[in-house]
Amino acid sequence: MYIVAKVGDALQRMFGEIAELAGKASGVIQRERKFTAIALAKTFALGFLQNPKASDEDLAQTAAQCGVQVTPQAIDQRHTPALVNFLETLFREAVQVVLGDDQALAPILERFTNVIVLDSSTITLPAEMKDRFAGCGGSCGSGEAALKLQTELDLRSGALSHVEIESGRSPDNASCRNNARHGPGSLRIADLGYFNMTVFATMASEDEYFLSRLHFGVIVGLPGEPAVELMSWLAEQGQGVVDRPIWLSQKQSLPCRLIAWRLPAEQANRCRQKLRKNTLRKCGQEPTAERLAWCDWTILVTNVPAEMLTPSEVTILYRARWQVEVYQPECVSRTRLYQLAA
Repeated sequence: MYIVAKVGDALQRMFGEIAELAGKASGVIQRERKFTAIALAKTFALGFLQNPKASDEDLAQTAAQCGVQVTPQAIDQRHTPALVNFLETLFREAVQVVLGDDQALAPILERFTNVIVLDSSTITLPAEMKDRFAGCGGSCGSGEAALKLQTELDLRSGALSHVEIESGRSPDNASCRNNARHGPGSLRIADLGYFNMTVFATMASEDEYFLSRLHFGVIVGLPGEPAVELMSWLAEQGQGVVDRPIWLSQKQSLPCRLIAWRLPAEQANRCRQKLRKNTLRKCGQEPTAERLAWCDWTILVTNVPAEMLTPSEVTILYRARWQVEVYQPECVSRTRLYQLAA
């Protein structure tokens, strides 16, 4: 029940002081008749939580559950730029309310001060918002207007520690969160979109740890030796898990650790099919033989020392990255949300 009480406190803040501050900042309530800023926040947040495609009639029913008797026409009149500003301000402030446990959720996580999983989600917006939130166009499925949520989930505490709103066109590698520092002893897990040797070098210099898949085309070498032809070298290591100290190089050399294992043939073939499809769609040509060969392997790089994490533990932590993609706090039911917010 501890986490339910904690969520309840957070919801009270969101549908209390945070909603009131957002109402003042946006000017969404000019004359307080039926709707207050708090009632407006409850109506739209809880209404769309219950039904993402809620109609004005649905929202009017939600308002009634929140103690406000209004018609669907009154809801329709609320769809204004001021409401957009209000809800955006409400969201920006609400995500700063961190919910997490004071204790690590698993023993493996206690080895780090925090374990941050970084990922992004793109949300398509109406085309008229393209000047503020430019999308990538129809070819990438995000339309003329889209926003991107850069999300950081701390696996150690279970807290959603940061959400940054960016233009949908902004690449993950250029996100301000890619350069965010989390302090000595922290571990950051991110996918290939955030692969950046300069960022990794900065993290290492500040005693922070990184865990990432290896980006195709990055030069790999063994300590004190020249670069290797990676696919041939991996094939020579046998069928088990490869765990070796290496250096990476693009513009600068970075010592770290490589962990790799060969994928089952069926999984590797699916990866090749997906790669061919995406390369043909984006570039109009087949991927190279070397690029196709990479599909036989999962290759991770990290600066976490071997005495701190075994190869199997590295694998477990990297696979935990999917948690941020499906992160939805289900600590309470939707009906309970109404009670906690009341």
